[in-house]
Amino acid sequence: FVGRDLSAALGMAQAPLDAGVGVSLHVRETPVGAQNPAEEQVQKYLQVVDIIAGRALPDTEISVKLEQLGLHSDGREAATTRLIHLATSAAARGIPMTLDMEAVDEVEVTLAAWHAAHAQVSDLGIAIQAYLPRSEQDCRELAAMGARVRLCKGGYAHVPGATYSSRHEIDLAFVRCARELFAGAYPMFATHDDRLTRIVGYLAMAADRDVGQWEYQVLTGVRPDLMSALVADGHHVRA
Repeated sequence: FVGRDLSAALGMAQAPLDAGVGVSLHVRETPVGAQNPAEEQVQKYLQVVDIIAGRALPDTEISVKLEQLGLHSDGREAATTRLIHLATSAAARGIPMTLDMEAVDEVEVTLAAWHAAHAQVSDLGIAIQAYLPRSEQDCRELAAMGARVRLCKGGYAHVPGATYSSRHEIDLAFVRCARELFAGAYPMFATHDDRLTRIVGYLAMAADRDVGQWEYQVLTGVRPDLMSALVADGHHVRA
């Protein structure tokens, strides 16, 4: 979410919340390291959780990257331990949390950390990037678990042999992944593509999914017209 600090972000979140749009809060500062320890990031997230719970903000979740929890600075085990601690703390206050996906070479470790935390916090969500050929199978497996899954096209650089490169390939992969997710997951479709939102709507009808059993997600300030149109059509939307 956009904001210079937590107070500003919460203030900006109120407008979409008042309009019936959910929000996702994400702490994002300088890269984690000696000058910005992972433990400080955890404490800031715990502060966000306390405020969300204290204000009883409706339909509000938090999103976190494994890198923020010390993946690069302290290693996989330490980052996973912090993820479990944060996810457990958020769940105890009734706050959903989603683990964002990282770059191509960090997909395996991110999924492994998610599985470890999901074993203790069943509502923990995970982001999947459609531009990875492996994602269709990942979505199939996650759907079988009934997981919360944020599906996006993919925000990292193209890696020959490891990612799809053309927009057409990525769009087709997004649709295939969406179909898999509707088989059992709680899907969260992060896209500003009008054509994909329409296709997702058709897939939801084909899967006999009611509103509230899935959602669209949009970046704050990007395509406000699309967000308004989706809300007007009765869809569950998160910014």
